[in-house]
Amino acid sequence: MGKKKVTNEYRSERRDRSLCFYQRRVGLLRKAMELATMTGTKVQLRFLNEEHDTLVEFQSHDQSTMDAACALFLERGGKPHLLNASNYTDNLNRLLGSMQLTELPPPPPLPTRQHVPTSIQ
Repeated sequence: MGKKKVTNEYRSERRDRSLCFYQRRVGLLRKAMELATMTGTKVQLRFLNEEHDTLVEFQSHDQSTMDAACALFLERGGKPHLLNASNYTDNLNRLLGSMQLTELPPPPPLPTRQHVPTSIQ
């Protein structure tokens, strides 16, 4: 039995919204941690669920390090890429250059797992 395709639309049932929030929160935090670990990127993620009065924050580095890095970025003339729901596709197309985002390409196939026996000593 395969996974059901999930539509990206507002969940009208409170229980569905709660479940969606908690499942996706874990996924977002995992990806933020992986990005920081694998690339050495300073990552700051914050989101608020007003319905449950929950604020979730993740920082790969302490606040003073994040503030200093952002200040230095802006001093050097860096321009932040602010993405929101209304301009996400346009900004992503601009960042990707000539690639036009009509729909995301399919992910590469996962490597097959091979069982490697471990010896007990």
